[in-house]
Amino acid sequence: MARTLFKVCATLAKPEGMSDANFTELKKPTLAMAHGSLGLVQVHKNEFEAAIPELEQAVALGSSEDPTNYYVLAVANQNAGRFEKAVVAFEKCAAVKSNLQDTCTTGAVQSKKEAAQRSPK
Repeated sequence: MARTLFKVCATLAKPEGMSDANFTELKKPTLAMAHGSLGLVQVHKNEFEAAIPELEQAVALGSSEDPTNYYVLAVANQNAGRFEKAVVAFEKCAAVKSNLQDTCTTGAVQSKKEAAQRSPK
């Protein structure tokens, strides 16, 4: 599905009279969905390092009102041993009022503990 979304966005014809900037903005949610989908599939396959760039693209292109991609990015970073980055993503997820808020708050605390345990003293 994600690959199809990329193809559709790449081949869409810009409507007559629409500015390039508006057309680019119009495609962002679809591209965010595609990158998020690819990242989620890679997380399910335990391919955390491969998932991270896809999920970073998803959060860069997507709405900050949806915490889902931040959550999946945090999980990927946590499982890849990137605890400091996991904390940032969990905190962004927790900042959005949603059913993931408590889970993300707990994840941020856990990732902070992991980061502190691994940092040289």
